[in-house]
Amino acid sequence: MSEVGPGVTDLVLGAVLVGCARRLRRTPGVHRYWALMLWSAGAAAFAGAAHHLVFSGSPRAADLSWVVVGLLVAVALSYLLGATATATLDPRWARVVIRARVAGLLAYVAWMAIAGIGRTAPLVLSESVTMAAIVGLWCYGRYAGRPEAGRVLVAIAVLALSAVFFVLPARIFPASVGLDARSLQHLAQIPGVLLLAWIVVDAAQQAGRPRSLPRR
Repeated sequence: MSEVGPGVTDLVLGAVLVGCARRLRRTPGVHRYWALMLWSAGAAAFAGAAHHLVFSGSPRAADLSWVVVGLLVAVALSYLLGATATATLDPRWARVVIRARVAGLLAYVAWMAIAGIGRTAPLVLSESVTMAAIVGLWCYGRYAGRPEAGRVLVAIAVLALSAVFFVLPARIFPASVGLDARSLQHLAQIPGVLLLAWIVVDAAQQAGRPRSLPRR
């Protein structure tokens, strides 16, 4: 299977993530965790491009580079969880969530050191639990009246829909241009990334605007 399509589309996705991270960093009122999440996700995409385009020819190098990709994805989800907890919970409970996540990451690193690289099942399980927690917190935020919560849930759903390409028949993919399921999944994440970045920027701008006094 060609690695060129996934590698190139990872580069495109990484460029979009980094561009959105720069936009968030320049926006007043946006918590730093949002930009750090996008920076980390961009680094994961670029590491994925290196995995597909540079290291795929060597099984050992491919295993090591894939571990790096997985860890960067875990870091990105950690910042997403931190941003979510900060936005939806009071500071004390947000710190509890963030500390629990850090402990989970350290446990995964310890597991890899003991069991060896290439065992991704614990990471997949951990990140599934993390995403469930993120969605749950935003559902709570919607219940608690966070104005952007519903839109964030929509953006997460758009990102999740990118996985649909892995269940479609392989024959529908235009193999002549190298767009397999992995390539299309990378590109399909871009609308969700752009939507999420726009929502975060808009929420920060709305929060920074003075409220108009009611007319008498």
